[in-house]
Amino acid sequence: ASSSTRRTLLWMIMALFPCLGVGYERSMKDLQRIYTEAVKAMQKDGGEKIALPKLALVSKEASKMPRSDDSKKLVLGASEGLVRIYRRQGNLKKAIKHLKKGIRFDDRNPQFPAELGHIYHKINLHEQALKAYTLASQRAPSDPHILYFMADSKLAIQPPDLESARADLEESLRLLEEKGVPAMEIQGKKTLVWARVIESLGTTLQLLNQTEKSLETFQMAVDMGIWQSKYRRFHQKRWTEVTNIRPLYDYSQPGYPNELATKLEESHQAIWEEFNAASISFEPEFEALSTSGDWKVFPIIDVPRSSDARSIVWSEGVAKQFPTVTSILSKSKQFKACVEILGVCDAYLSKLTPGTKIRSHCGPTNLRQRIHLALKAPSECCWIRVADKEPRTWQEGKVLVFDDAYEHEVWHNSSHPDTNPDSSEHTSFGIMDRIILSVDVWHPGIVDPRIREKLGAGELEQVQAEAATTRTTLDFAHEEL
Repeated sequence: ASSSTRRTLLWMIMALFPCLGVGYERSMKDLQRIYTEAVKAMQKDGGEKIALPKLALVSKEASKMPRSDDSKKLVLGASEGLVRIYRRQGNLKKAIKHLKKGIRFDDRNPQFPAELGHIYHKINLHEQALKAYTLASQRAPSDPHILYFMADSKLAIQPPDLESARADLEESLRLLEEKGVPAMEIQGKKTLVWARVIESLGTTLQLLNQTEKSLETFQMAVDMGIWQSKYRRFHQKRWTEVTNIRPLYDYSQPGYPNELATKLEESHQAIWEEFNAASISFEPEFEALSTSGDWKVFPIIDVPRSSDARSIVWSEGVAKQFPTVTSILSKSKQFKACVEILGVCDAYLSKLTPGTKIRSHCGPTNLRQRIHLALKAPSECCWIRVADKEPRTWQEGKVLVFDDAYEHEVWHNSSHPDTNPDSSEHTSFGIMDRIILSVDVWHPGIVDPRIREKLGAGELEQVQAEAATTRTTLDFAHEEL
C-alpha cells in the first residue's frame, strides 16, 4: 500500500480506538492552531505571505484525516482562504484547484461552485462557467444572484441560449421581489443586483427582437429610482454623479474635448500613413458584442486591470509604429488623467467588416467620454446610434464624440466583399472596412469633489473653459444636436 493509504488507515484506527487516538487528537489541535494563526495573519497588512504556507499545510493534512465535522471545517476554511489569496495573486489555476476541493468536501454549499463559475466566466470559459453555476443553482435553487450569473453564461455561449436565459432572469426578478431585496441599498451599501438583472433581461429581449418589451423592462429600473434614463444604464460600481451629460457632443457645446479632438483631426493624415505602414494584428473584441460579421481591435494601450497605481503603458510595438498617436495622447491631460487617476480609459484601433452588427449596449462607467477618429469610413453604409438620437455616420478625418454610458449600437450595411485587391497597400483590412481610432477621456462634468481634487481643480476648470469655446480653424461637417 502507498504511504498515503497507510496514513489514512492509521487515522481510521485512531478514530475507532480512542486509547490509540492521542496522535490524531494532537494533530487536529495542531492544525486548528495553525489555521487560527493563518486567519489572524490574513487580517494584517502583508499577512498573506505568512498565511499562505500555513493554509496550504492545513488543507493538505486535514484532507487526509477521516471525515469528521472538525476536519471538514478545516479543509473548507483553508480552501476559502487559499482561493482568496490566489485570486489576489492572479494565480487562477491554483484558485480553481482549491475551489474544486471545496466542492468535493461540501456537497451542499453553493459558494464554491458559484465562485468557480466567476473565475471561468472571467477567463471566457463560458461553458465551464455554466456548469459551475448550474451546480450552484442546484444547491441553492432560490438564489436570484446565481440565476443571474447562470443566465449571463448562457448569453455568453455562442450561439446564446436566449429563451433559457430569459426564463432564468425573469425568475431572478421574481425572487428579488419575493425576498424583498432593496433596489438601491443593503445595510447602507449600494446594491447592483437589480440593475444587473434588469439590464441583462432587457438586453436578452433586444436580442429576441422584442424592442418594446426591452424598453419597458429598462423603464422598470427608472421607476424604481435605479437609473435616471432607460438609455443610460449602469450595473457596475464605476459610476458617479456627472453634470452636462448628453448622448453626443457637438464641437460648439460645453463638454466637448476641444484640444484633443483638434489635435487628432489635424494629425489624421499622419496617423493614417502610420497605420498603412504598420505591421499589426487585429484580435477579436473580447466582450462578444457583435451579433454578425467581424469586429476586431488592436490595443493602443494596455488597460490596467487592478486598482494599483496606474500609468500609460503602450501595447507592444505601438510607440515605434504610431509615434504621432503616442505623442498626442501622452500630452493630453484629459487622456492621461483618465488612465492614471480614473483607470477606466481605453485606446484602440477598431476594424469593422461589411455585414457586422454590434448590438445595443451601455459602457461600464459614466466617468469618461469616447472619441472616434475616422481613419477609413465608407460613406452611407456605416452607422452608429446613441440613445434615441438619429443614427450618424463617420466622416474620414473627423472625430465623433459621444458618452458611451448611453445605449449605443453600430452596424455596417455594405454587402461589398471584404477584400483588398491591392495587397501591396495593406493586407490587414478590406476596401470597405470601417477603421477608427477610439480614445477615452475623463468626463468634464464629474461632480465628486474627491475625484475633482485628484484630477486637479485648476486643470479641470481650464479644460471645461476650453470645451466651451468653438473652433473656426477647421471645416466641420457636424450637425447641431
